[in-house]
This record gives sequence, C-alpha cells and structure tokens, in this order.
Amino acid sequence: MLPDGVELRELTPHRDDRGVFTELHRASWGSGHELAQWNAVRSEGNVLRGMHVHLGHTDYLTLVSGRAVIGL
Repeated sequence: MLPDGVELRELTPHRDDRGVFTELHRASWGSGHELAQWNAVRSEGNVLRGMHVHLGHTDYLTLVSGRAVIGL
C-alpha cells in the first residue's frame, strides 16, 4: 500500500531496431504540476540515498536498471 498522494506508474518502453524509447513524463498524466527540475544519479551497490519530500511539486523517481528499495 502506498501513502496518500503517491502513485506508481509502469512505463511503456517502445522497442525497434534502433533501441528503446520510453516516456518518463507526460503532462496528460495529470500531476497538475509544472516540471521544475530533472535529475539523474548513478549509485554503486549498497549505497543509501535520500529524497526530500516536496509538498509544492511532484517528484518522479525512475529506476533505469538494477533494483532499489524505496521507503516512503
């Protein structure tokens, strides 16, 4: 069960002979917030990272590869 206001969205990869294209955000998904910042980070194994809670805007977390344990 996710906390109120948290949504898990499965992304749809589109594959062809050139590679893979995946939308990470689309305004029509209805977050109701303008995107202010996009970040990318790569971490080694067994690294703990923290995310700040932003009540004034929506945060997106996308796991590109590997695995993550996320506590909300």
